[in-house]
Amino acid sequence: MNERRWVTRLRVQGGGASKFLSFMEDDVIPMIETEYRIASTDRTLVGHSVGGTFALYTLFQKPTLFQQLIVGSPALWFGGGVTFDQEEDFSKRRKSLPVKLFLSAGAQEESIPKPYVSDLYKLISRLESRAYEDFELTSQIFENCNHCAAIAPMFQFGMMAMMPPRTTQ
Repeated sequence: MNERRWVTRLRVQGGGASKFLSFMEDDVIPMIETEYRIASTDRTLVGHSVGGTFALYTLFQKPTLFQQLIVGSPALWFGGGVTFDQEEDFSKRRKSLPVKLFLSAGAQEESIPKPYVSDLYKLISRLESRAYEDFELTSQIFENCNHCAAIAPMFQFGMMAMMPPRTTQ
Protein backbone atom coordinates (compact mmCIF):
# COMPACT_ATOMS: atom_id res chain seq x y z
CA MET A 1 0.00 0.00 0.00
CA ASN A 2 1.50 3.35 -0.90
CA GLU A 3 2.03 5.90 1.84
CA ARG A 4 -0.47 8.46 0.55
CA ARG A 5 -3.34 5.94 0.57
CA TRP A 6 -2.42 4.85 4.11
CA VAL A 7 -2.37 8.43 5.39
CA THR A 8 -5.77 9.23 3.91
CA ARG A 9 -7.24 6.27 5.79
CA LEU A 10 -5.82 7.42 9.10
CA ARG A 11 -8.52 8.67 11.44
CA VAL A 12 -7.34 10.60 14.47
CA GLN A 13 -9.59 9.92 17.42
CA GLY A 14 -9.74 12.58 20.08
CA GLY A 15 -11.01 12.96 23.55
CA GLY A 16 -9.95 11.74 26.93
CA ALA A 17 -7.38 14.47 27.58
CA SER A 18 -8.80 15.26 31.02
CA LYS A 19 -8.72 11.58 32.03
CA PHE A 20 -5.16 11.16 30.75
CA LEU A 21 -4.06 14.32 32.56
CA SER A 22 -5.65 13.05 35.80
CA PHE A 23 -3.90 9.69 35.34
CA MET A 24 -0.56 11.47 34.88
CA GLU A 25 -1.11 13.76 37.86
CA ASP A 26 -2.60 11.19 40.25
CA ASP A 27 -0.70 8.02 39.27
CA VAL A 28 2.29 8.48 36.99
CA ILE A 29 3.96 11.51 38.58
CA PRO A 30 3.62 10.25 42.19
CA MET A 31 5.00 6.84 41.16
CA ILE A 32 7.99 8.39 39.40
CA GLU A 33 8.68 10.77 42.28
CA THR A 34 8.52 7.87 44.75
CA GLU A 35 10.87 5.65 42.77
CA TYR A 36 13.40 8.22 41.54
CA ARG A 37 15.19 11.31 42.80
CA ILE A 38 13.04 13.85 41.00
CA ALA A 39 12.55 17.53 41.78
CA SER A 40 8.80 18.11 41.76
CA THR A 41 9.49 21.77 41.03
CA ASP A 42 11.44 20.96 37.85
CA ARG A 43 9.17 18.83 35.66
CA THR A 44 9.34 18.83 31.86
CA LEU A 45 6.65 17.56 29.50
CA VAL A 46 7.54 16.82 25.88
CA GLY A 47 4.97 16.29 23.13
CA HIS A 48 4.93 16.15 19.35
CA SER A 49 1.96 16.41 16.98
CA VAL A 50 -1.22 15.38 18.84
CA GLY A 51 1.05 14.80 21.87
CA GLY A 52 2.08 18.44 21.54
CA THR A 53 -1.58 19.42 21.50
CA PHE A 54 -2.01 17.45 24.74
CA ALA A 55 1.00 19.24 26.25
CA LEU A 56 -0.65 22.58 25.46
CA TYR A 57 -3.92 21.32 26.95
CA THR A 58 -1.95 20.52 30.10
CA LEU A 59 -0.41 23.99 30.05
CA PHE A 60 -3.79 25.72 30.02
CA GLN A 61 -5.55 23.32 32.43
CA LYS A 62 -2.78 22.74 35.01
CA PRO A 63 -0.18 25.47 34.41
CA THR A 64 1.87 24.59 37.49
CA LEU A 65 2.05 20.83 36.98
CA PHE A 66 5.04 21.14 34.62
CA GLN A 67 7.53 23.97 34.72
CA GLN A 68 8.90 23.34 31.23
CA LEU A 69 7.15 22.19 28.08
CA ILE A 70 8.79 21.17 24.83
CA VAL A 71 6.16 21.12 22.10
CA GLY A 72 6.83 20.21 18.50
CA SER A 73 4.45 20.47 15.58
CA PRO A 74 1.29 20.66 17.70
CA ALA A 75 -1.89 19.76 15.83
CA LEU A 76 -3.48 23.14 16.51
CA TRP A 77 -6.13 22.46 13.86
CA PHE A 78 -7.36 19.48 15.90
CA GLY A 79 -10.85 19.78 17.36
CA GLY A 80 -11.62 22.84 15.27
CA GLY A 81 -8.75 24.77 16.87
CA VAL A 82 -9.76 24.00 20.45
CA THR A 83 -6.26 24.88 21.73
CA PHE A 84 -6.85 28.51 20.77
CA ASP A 85 -10.15 28.43 22.70
CA GLN A 86 -8.39 26.92 25.73
CA GLU A 87 -5.74 29.65 25.66
CA GLU A 88 -8.43 32.34 25.32
CA ASP A 89 -10.30 30.97 28.37
CA PHE A 90 -7.03 30.72 30.29
CA SER A 91 -6.15 34.36 29.51
CA LYS A 92 -9.43 35.51 31.05
CA ARG A 93 -8.63 33.73 34.34
CA ARG A 94 -4.88 34.19 34.69
CA LYS A 95 -2.28 36.88 34.14
CA SER A 96 0.63 34.67 35.15
CA LEU A 97 1.97 31.62 33.35
CA PRO A 98 5.02 30.40 35.28
CA VAL A 99 6.36 28.14 32.52
CA LYS A 100 9.22 27.89 30.07
CA LEU A 101 7.74 26.87 26.72
CA PHE A 102 9.59 25.75 23.61
CA LEU A 103 7.49 25.63 20.44
CA SER A 104 8.71 24.30 17.12
CA ALA A 105 7.74 22.87 13.75
CA GLY A 106 9.38 21.82 10.52
CA ALA A 107 9.34 24.36 7.70
CA GLN A 108 8.01 21.73 5.29
CA GLU A 109 4.95 21.11 7.45
CA GLU A 110 3.06 23.98 5.90
CA SER A 111 2.78 21.99 2.69
CA ILE A 112 0.95 19.07 4.27
CA PRO A 113 -2.85 19.17 4.41
CA LYS A 114 -2.94 21.07 7.71
CA PRO A 115 -1.26 24.45 8.33
CA TYR A 116 1.12 23.50 11.15
CA VAL A 117 3.56 26.39 10.65
CA SER A 118 1.07 29.23 10.20
CA ASP A 119 -1.00 27.91 13.12
CA LEU A 120 2.16 27.81 15.24
CA TYR A 121 2.97 31.42 14.34
CA LYS A 122 -0.61 32.36 15.27
CA LEU A 123 -0.20 30.73 18.70
CA ILE A 124 3.21 32.35 19.26
CA SER A 125 1.78 35.76 18.38
CA ARG A 126 -1.17 35.27 20.69
CA LEU A 127 1.00 34.13 23.62
CA GLU A 128 3.41 37.03 23.16
CA SER A 129 0.54 39.54 23.03
CA ARG A 130 -0.74 38.38 26.42
CA ALA A 131 2.46 39.38 28.22
CA TYR A 132 1.93 36.68 30.85
CA GLU A 133 4.00 37.19 33.98
CA ASP A 134 6.76 34.63 34.63
CA PHE A 135 6.40 33.22 31.11
CA GLU A 136 9.34 32.38 28.87
CA LEU A 137 8.77 31.43 25.25
CA THR A 138 11.32 30.15 22.77
CA SER A 139 10.40 29.04 19.27
CA GLN A 140 12.13 27.52 16.28
CA ILE A 141 11.16 26.54 12.76
CA PHE A 142 13.46 23.82 11.43
CA GLU A 143 14.38 24.23 7.77
CA ASN A 144 14.27 21.15 5.53
CA CYS A 145 12.20 19.21 8.08
CA ASN A 146 8.83 17.61 7.56
CA HIS A 147 6.50 16.44 10.33
CA CYS A 148 8.59 13.39 11.24
CA ALA A 149 12.04 14.87 10.65
CA ALA A 150 11.26 17.75 13.03
CA ILE A 151 11.07 15.44 16.07
CA ALA A 152 14.81 15.03 16.75
CA PRO A 153 15.73 18.74 16.50
CA MET A 154 12.61 19.61 18.54
CA PHE A 155 13.84 17.43 21.36
CA GLN A 156 17.49 18.54 21.11
CA PHE A 157 16.86 22.28 20.83
CA GLY A 158 13.98 22.09 23.30
CA MET A 159 16.19 20.48 25.94
CA MET A 160 18.90 23.06 25.32
CA ALA A 161 16.34 25.85 25.76
CA MET A 162 15.03 24.36 29.00
CA MET A 163 18.26 23.42 30.70
CA PRO A 164 20.82 26.04 31.68
CA PRO A 165 24.35 25.29 30.56
CA ARG A 166 26.36 23.37 33.13
CA THR A 167 29.64 24.75 34.29
CA THR A 168 32.46 22.41 35.16
CA GLN A 169 34.54 23.12 38.20
